[in-house]
Formats: sequence, structure tokens, C-alpha cells
Amino acid sequence: MSASLGAAILGSGAAMADPVQVGVGLTSRYSDNMTASRDNPQSDLETRANITIEHQAQPGRCETTLGADIGYGVFLEDTFDSTLYTQADATGQCQLTDRLSWHVTDSLRDVRRRSTRPARPDNTSRRNTVRTGPDYQFRLGPRDTWRLSSRYQNTTFDDREQDDSDRISASTAWTHLFSPRLSGGLQASGERVEYDSGEEVDSATGTVFFSREYQATSISGSYGVTRQETRFRNIDISTTGTVGDLRLDRQVNSSTSAFLNLNREITDQTSGFDLAFGDFSFDVQETNTVEVTALEAGAQTGFSDGGTLGLTVGGSRSDYIGSATQEESGYGVLRYTRPITPLLTLSTEGRYRVIRYAINETEDQVANAEAGLVWHVTRALRVSSYVGRERRFSDVRSREYTENWASVSLNYQFQ
Repeated sequence: MSASLGAAILGSGAAMADPVQVGVGLTSRYSDNMTASRDNPQSDLETRANITIEHQAQPGRCETTLGADIGYGVFLEDTFDSTLYTQADATGQCQLTDRLSWHVTDSLRDVRRRSTRPARPDNTSRRNTVRTGPDYQFRLGPRDTWRLSSRYQNTTFDDREQDDSDRISASTAWTHLFSPRLSGGLQASGERVEYDSGEEVDSATGTVFFSREYQATSISGSYGVTRQETRFRNIDISTTGTVGDLRLDRQVNSSTSAFLNLNREITDQTSGFDLAFGDFSFDVQETNTVEVTALEAGAQTGFSDGGTLGLTVGGSRSDYIGSATQEESGYGVLRYTRPITPLLTLSTEGRYRVIRYAINETEDQVANAEAGLVWHVTRALRVSSYVGRERRFSDVRSREYTENWASVSLNYQFQ
């Protein structure tokens, strides 16, 4: 995250800001196959120091949030070079007048270069996405609102193999309040994206949207059509398709909640689409324009002994326009935590994922499991220890591997 942007976001809400929460940690992780190799596994010990920062401003004229986890890892046997790990999100919103507000977001992530390989230091690139612009909102009546928005977005990678981009977008939307719990409307938007490679992408989208609240359920969604035109040198590709999303959240009872998230877009690997889906990732070395359909559903329940059980399932399909590349994946994640004593907690997780690559008609299956104990020594000091195993099966022999690992972490939260 750029220092100037971070300072601007924090400074905008400093007058009414909650204290910044800072934590530090040290993790040692041993792996018997750090390189995720079938024929030449290399064991190594990685020691990683990290700092976490959390901040949220109280409601006021300006509202800001910041969450960051920055780490630096060193490998004992030099399997990889020393590595910087980054994950940070910052948002800011200031009400300039009764009708005009200004928005800023910044997202910093380590993203995978090739989806056919695991997320090791030699297969990741750092992506920074800054997005900013105004919103103008005007009330047409007691039930109708008209909104104009524009955004400038800059996306950069630290790897020269990926194309940076600048995009400018504008949208207008009309919203009607049918009842205190039901609203809907129409939206039209346009966007221009320019990549460092010289490629240009123009798109126009029209959608209808709605939002409905029930006593224990909320549902929202949209449906529309996008037309996108890509120009690069003497190549001109036009794509038209349906787009939309659906989000449902339900509080089943006092201890159980569930959600459903469905999204279809014609987008690109610099858009930040993957931030909405935890197990989704683009192949950022492929062509820019991609049709994506992603589905995720899950539920979580609590038990009288303090334990929680969560299940998430999902799937996605990515069609990379202008190439023969198509990827389909499905996954499931099961998590269970339970306090053993007031200061000691058991944490377990199992994952299973299937990925199909149409370009060479191959399929990979990845299964992993981990279990650990978290000991809260004091309110500020936490010690945790985990063990895990990951196994990848593939139609391509070179993509298969088995890894066993163990880690010990020490974390301190400044009060």
C-alpha cells in the first residue's frame, strides 16, 4: 500500500478514530517438501516475522478502516530467497456535502501466477489496486434516489510478466423504495481499461437490481447484459454476455447462520473480482478478458460446549477470451473449533478441491488437512502449534506432490 494513500485514509478519520491495534508475531514452519515437488522434495524451515495492524474510525463525517498483515520469511536451507508476504485492505469515505461523497480503497495482495502450481514464493506476484472517486446522490422524492458515480483505478504488479492497468468507470443508478424492506432499480455503467501492453478494453453494462429484507433473511441481486470490446494491435474482439449476482444471508436460529453468493461477470485479472471469493484465483499469466461464474455457499453453527462447525462449498468456471484456456473448479472446506479449557482451543480444518483444465483436458485434485492447539497465555500473548498434510493428484505427473508440515507461532497484541 502506498504510504501517501495510507496516510490519507488514516488521516481523514483521525479526529474520531479508535486506537490503532498493533500485533507482532513469529512463526517457524517446517516442511518436508517446501518446493511441492514429486521427484525432488526439499525439506526446509521457514521463520517468518509479521506485524498486523487494525484500525476503524467511529462514525462521523469521514469513516475509515484498515487491516494489514505484513510478514518477512527467511528459509534456513535457502530453498527460496527471503520473501515479503503482504495482505492489506484500506477504505475511506468522506461526506463532502449532503449529496457528494468521496471514496478511496486500496487492496494489496500476493496472487498466484499459475493456477496449475501451488502458491509458493516462486509462483506469486504482489498486486496493488487503488480505486478512488466521487458519488453524487440526489433524492427525486420520498421513495426515489438518483446516484452518479465515477472511479479511477490503478492496478500494478511487482512482476514485469503481468500487465499493469489504468481504468476509468462511470455509472448512474435509479433506486425506488417499494416498502421499508424492499427496494430496486436500474443501473447503467461504462468502463475504459488501458494496459501497459497497449491493449484497450471498453465495456458497457445495463442491469436491474433489488434488495429484500425479511425477519431472519436478507437477499439482494442484479441481472443485466455487458458488451465488451478488446483492441490490441490489429486484433478486435467483441464479447456480449449476461452478468449478475445473487447474495442471500439467513439466520436459521440463534446458533446457526447460512449464506449463498453467486456472481457472473465479464471481467479481467486486474479487476479485483477474486477478493469476493476466498478460494477463487485467476491465472494472471493468461489473457486479460475472462468470463467468470462463481458460486459459494456455507453454513456455521455453534454448540453448547462453545464449539463451532462451519462448512463452505463452491465452484467456479473461467473462460479466458481470445485463447483456448478454460478452467473449472469445485471445492469444499470444513472447519471445527472447540475450547478444551478456558485458555486452550482445538482448531481443525479439512479442504478438498478439484480443478479441470480444458486446454489439455487434465484434472487435478488437492486434499489437505490440519489440526492445532491455540493457547491464550494472557489477554495479549497467544501461542499456537499446528500440523498438516497436503496431497495433490494430477493427470500430469509433474504436478503431483505430497507435503507434511508443522508450525509453531508466538503472537503478541499490544493493548
